Amino acid sequence: MPGAFDASAQFDYDALATAEEIQHSGENVLRWLEAVASTESPWPVDLELVREIHFRWFETTFPADAGQFRTQMVLNRKGSAVEVEAILPAVQGACDNWNWRRKRYRPTDDLELIEFIVAEANTLAVRVYDVHPFIDGNTRATWHLATTS
Repeated sequence: MPGAFDASAQFDYDALATAEEIQHSGENVLRWLEAVASTESPWPVDLELVREIHFRWFETTFPADAGQFRTQMVLNRKGSAVEVEAILPAVQGACDNWNWRRKRYRPTDDLELIEFIVAEANTLAVRVYDVHPFIDGNTRATWHLATTS
């Protein structure tokens, strides 16, 4: 399965225009996540948040794949993607682990604990990336997941 830029040429899209649209999508996702995180009742870190982040990245460039968990085996660069039937439990498990740790250590003014929580958000992103839940856009989606966590 091709990446975004390979797919642009394959589907007769202008690669530069696609790249610009992807960059624009990322800016929109960051604004949306900031709004979601600052509300009185922010979204929980779960499967739906991961899916929504991916959807918002790809809704204008590759709408057929936007927010759709993969249905075929595709390996990431590390060769660590899980089998299709393990995607949802693995992503949910990573989110549950993050939520448990976040509740346990929040709120805090302790600088060490804040650094630990940030490190745990990065761990969540790496775990979700390793699962490789989408055909394309896993790095972008997990980077935003870490940013909002």
